[in-house]
Amino acid sequence: MPILINEYRKSWALFFIREAKIDLLRAKENSIPNVRQSLAHASMKKAQTAIYYSLGDPEYLTWVVREALYDHKKKQDQVMLLLTQIERFLHQNHKNIKMNKSPMLLIREAEELVNLASKIVELMVEAET
Repeated sequence: MPILINEYRKSWALFFIREAKIDLLRAKENSIPNVRQSLAHASMKKAQTAIYYSLGDPEYLTWVVREALYDHKKKQDQVMLLLTQIERFLHQNHKNIKMNKSPMLLIREAEELVNLASKIVELMVEAET
């Protein structure tokens, strides 16, 4: 069964991937640690948003993922498991920013998430063409 992604969501998914990559590049180039951390975290949030647009309605998915985080009894499928792990990952990184963890660590983690999001969006977009 093919997964449908309309042009509107496809455009936004691609937009947020581009923006995530730009923020990641800026984080790598910046010399101020706090700015590097903020840009790395922003790139991760944009990568997550790109994934949500490629899978459906971001508002709805945000709600569903947050509900899944608190409902430990319900068994999750592989997609929901991935989405909840990304959400936990972002929460942990936000805590790391507050604790002044290494900007380079955050940048590496942001790079991994942006690469993952790029692959997911690419797969979803290609499935429609």
